[in-house]
Parts: sequence; structure tokens; C-alpha cells
Amino acid sequence: MLEIPYVAGLFDGEGYITINKWEVPGRDYIRYQLFVGISMTDKPIIEMLAAQFGGMCANYKKQKQPNHRRVFCWKVSSKSAVPFLRQTIPYLRVKREQAELVLRFQEHVTANSSVFKYQPERRAELYEYREAVRRELKRLHKVSYTP
Repeated sequence: MLEIPYVAGLFDGEGYITINKWEVPGRDYIRYQLFVGISMTDKPIIEMLAAQFGGMCANYKKQKQPNHRRVFCWKVSSKSAVPFLRQTIPYLRVKREQAELVLRFQEHVTANSSVFKYQPERRAELYEYREAVRRELKRLHKVSYTP
């Protein structure tokens, strides 16, 4: 089992947090989904992350040159990412603000999951909030860390 401070350090250095957006053609529906992951060349660590936190492992990129090492990726999405973020957030330095933001985002998504079916008049309000969080996360990706 990997120690949480070690995992948080890996995540700060090699990890990512993103909110993907999909517009469904022909339907009045937009999907926003949280993804959290770590990419690195050490496959056993990636496999241990999946065993400990769930999610999936994948070959992220093939080598561009014969002497390049293969990159592996672990990722977890949506509400499955919440336990990982809650455990690592006390140790995060670089990605703490991003993690706090997406935890609030995922709480919002979970709390409003039935709105799309039962209160379609609120969709615009929910989309506006989700898009604002997505833009803020992109802005935070560009902010450099200062201790």
C-alpha cells in the first residue's frame, strides 16, 4: 500500500485534474465530468494506485523514439475521484486549490443529479455554474506555485 503523503507528492508533480465537457449532438444536454490522474513511466506504481484508489490504468503514450520509455496513466473520474482527493488534499501544495475547487464541483454535480430529469428549467443555471468552475480550473492550471 502506498502512503498518502507519497501519493500526494506524486500527484502534485505528475498528476492532473481536469473537467471535460461533452455536448451531445441533437440533444439539449451538456455533460461535465471530473477526471483526476497521474502519468509516469513506472508501471508498478500506476498499478498500485489503481489497486488502492480504484479507477483504471492505461498506456498513455507510445514512445516517440526507440530510446523513450513508455508512459502509463492511472485515472479516476467523477464521484470515484472524491475519496482520493479528500485523502491527499492535506498534503497537496501545488494542486491544493484545484482539488478544493473540483471537490465543490463534484458535490454540486452529485447534489443536483436529478435536476436534469425533474427540473429542466434549472439546466441553464447548472450549466453556467459548471462552465464557470471549468474556466476557473483552467485558469488555475496557468498559475505558478509560490510557497
